[in-house]
Amino acid sequence: MKINRLAATAAAIVTAGAGMAAHAQSLAPGSAMYGINRDSGQLARYRFDDGELDNVHTVRLTGGQVLTGIDASTYIPGFQNLVAFWTNPENHRVNLVYINIQQVTDAGLPTATIRNDNVEGGRITGAAHVPNGAGGYDVFVVQDSQVRPFDVEGVININPNNSPDMRFEMDILHPNGTIEQIDRGDLHTWAQHNTGEMYGNVQVLRIRVRPKGGGSQNTLTADGEEWAIQNNNTYEFHADPANPIHVDSLWNAHDGGGTAMGHWWIRFEGQSSINGSMAMATPKRLARVDHRDGTLTELAKLQRRYDSVATLDGETFYATRGQEFWSITLDGSEFADEDYLGEMHPREVLGMDFASADRLLGFTVITNRLYSFDPGDPTVSPHGHASDLGGATNLGTITFVPHESDRGQFQARSYD
Repeated sequence: MKINRLAATAAAIVTAGAGMAAHAQSLAPGSAMYGINRDSGQLARYRFDDGELDNVHTVRLTGGQVLTGIDASTYIPGFQNLVAFWTNPENHRVNLVYINIQQVTDAGLPTATIRNDNVEGGRITGAAHVPNGAGGYDVFVVQDSQVRPFDVEGVININPNNSPDMRFEMDILHPNGTIEQIDRGDLHTWAQHNTGEMYGNVQVLRIRVRPKGGGSQNTLTADGEEWAIQNNNTYEFHADPANPIHVDSLWNAHDGGGTAMGHWWIRFEGQSSINGSMAMATPKRLARVDHRDGTLTELAKLQRRYDSVATLDGETFYATRGQEFWSITLDGSEFADEDYLGEMHPREVLGMDFASADRLLGFTVITNRLYSFDPGDPTVSPHGHASDLGGATNLGTITFVPHESDRGQFQARSYD
């Protein structure tokens, strides 16, 4: 990875460039900007030539569900729809969504439809389109890593110690929704009058256990691989309430009486995090997505996550990360070449796009301003910034459309 550390002289340019404001109209003449409010799902359209903001509609599905938290979208010229990526909070799947950019005359109609409800990989935080030379367009995205719970199965001999760092705990989810927490004291009380199995076939949200004995126990598997748990460590297994861990049995194996605390065992299986760690499913990456069906092709792995992405040619990409500005290039290797270009004046630029070949613009949700960036030196805002876009706020994604290609100028009587 190459790093470009900007000299102190560039720091002086930051102050000069950052302070230059511009009329919003001058930032993207001849264009309109679409953006989606992350909290409300409101689709906004700003016309730069006349300085007018249209709150087009709220992005919603047929059943009325409002899509919030959209941080990636792009517009293919001539289409009626934005191509957007929404992560369903209920199952964490990425959805390819078409969003109607025309004002629908019937308020009861949906304004979005899902084309693919399970796009491979983690959350998509930035998208851009590029002509592919064959009369169509390619859509490129930056994507977070995807994590999932481990598939855990096995048996653990429970350490009987009652000290705080070794204490056994288990949270049982009963069919009526109540949660019962048991610990080492409950095991001891039960064992005074019983032997054998204390619990069997119960659903559990959490198991906290320190294995017994020296060395390790090779009695557990994670994702099908044998996993040696160290007996000097304490482990916490956490499950999603919608998919609890199944405890087959919690029992005392001492034949002469259950009060032999060192003979407690637990057998369980299910999906869970282990000490807060999750299994990796897909890496952080730059990818190409078929905007018709959501098929994703990984182009290269990334070392870090990004908040937005923009490109003119599908070969050199620009991305933001907090207050950092980066370029990403592909050289055919497994990992992309990620170059740090400098620190931007604004923070939290979550939406970025080229309004034209020489206009790279980004929207910061900290101050709700639109900034111009010099890709060669992000400390400079060559065309200034706009502090007023008619009230557009908290835009997690922006995309620019030339007026002659903007289908959003027209009203729609239906939605396709």
